[in-house]
Amino acid sequence: YGSKENAEQYLKLGYHFGIGGSLLQQEERAGALWEAVKHIPLDKIMVETDAPFILPYCKDVIQPKLLRRARNTSLILPAVIEKIAELKDLPTEVVERAVFENTVRLFSLPITK
Repeated sequence: YGSKENAEQYLKLGYHFGIGGSLLQQEERAGALWEAVKHIPLDKIMVETDAPFILPYCKDVIQPKLLRRARNTSLILPAVIEKIAELKDLPTEVVERAVFENTVRLFSLPITK
């Protein structure tokens, strides 16, 4: 997983960060990633699902009996956003809005009102 030091190097290059289900793992496995996310500016954060068959440890999101058969889908993204908000001590809505705006800006998506 990423570290704060890796994040700082990529920030200097102007990269955005795709944060996925790995963030939902327990602290002993994801602690370095948690620290990195705390230091990544909100305007550089995106959310992603990783690969369909790389399951995050997210027993709070997927029932344990279904975990082995589950696919990594966009259904976990609200939990990823909630975890980012928790780590950055921000309201979930602020992170949701930032991720949306980052996506629109990065991919030059047209917005229709």
